[in-house]
Amino acid sequence: MMQPRTTHLSPLSPLIALARAQLNVQMRNWRYTAATLFTPMFLLVLFKLTMEANAASMLPLLVGFGVMYSGQTLGLILITWRANRVFTRFAATPAPISHLLFATVIVQLIVFLLQSILLLLAGIMLYDVRITVTDLPMVLAILSVGCLTFLGFGALLAAFANKPDTLSLIYVFTLLPMIFLGGSVFVIPGLGDIGRWLPPTLLTHALNPYFGFGELDSSQIAGNLATLLAYSGIFTAIAARFFQTGE
Repeated sequence: MMQPRTTHLSPLSPLIALARAQLNVQMRNWRYTAATLFTPMFLLVLFKLTMEANAASMLPLLVGFGVMYSGQTLGLILITWRANRVFTRFAATPAPISHLLFATVIVQLIVFLLQSILLLLAGIMLYDVRITVTDLPMVLAILSVGCLTFLGFGALLAAFANKPDTLSLIYVFTLLPMIFLGGSVFVIPGLGDIGRWLPPTLLTHALNPYFGFGELDSSQIAGNLATLLAYSGIFTAIAARFFQTGE
């Protein structure tokens, strides 16, 4: 008598399936992806036309832009899902809600890293900046850490904002001052000591040496990455404490 065939699924199978499904949806939603890529691409061309010789120094910041807005996207997803009771319905399935959240973070990390790679390639062609193949893995690692930081920031805002419009406004009006006042673009007297500890500045300064700007100081880069990871941990911990899955 034949025994019934049993299939043993990995505990990560639901997580992988959720990530794959979300990635397919994200790739089909090319309009939104193009919209998030438009601003850094526009600035890439604008700085090339207006700053001429100094434009190349902005490339690390603009490549970092590719992951800085990841938090806004994640925050909007979380708020929309909460409003549409997605978390409540998902709680009725065998998979834990943590799988849904981890899958969402993984997908956003992949999408925004791809955007940064496109910005990097465009910047290399426009600004004639050279990055060695051996440095590319480290650049991607830095961008990944930066992306996790801003994803955590987006989740933090989603824990306290009730509407997508509110989250978008708060995100933009906190991110832009951090970028422009933190020393990533220019240094304002008196803010240098504070600005260098802000996430956009930490990310940009970690990328700078790989684009030929400044000395390659491994200890300083490691310190920047450790601080970014600390930011990510703090943001995520606060978000996990206060985020409500149901309205």
